Amino acid sequence: MSSTAVTGAANATGTTGSLKITLRHQPETKDGTATPGSTDAEVTFPTVVR
Repeated sequence: MSSTAVTGAANATGTTGSLKITLRHQPETKDGTATPGSTDAEVTFPTVVR
């Protein structure tokens, strides 16, 4: 599992963006990477940082 967070400059009304979560599987031999493989589920959540 890995994650990355990137932020922008905050302002008075808040900074908007999204958080995307992807579940992937790797057939046969696992090597800890996302490729080769296919996406099982993917969801994006809207975010606001104030």
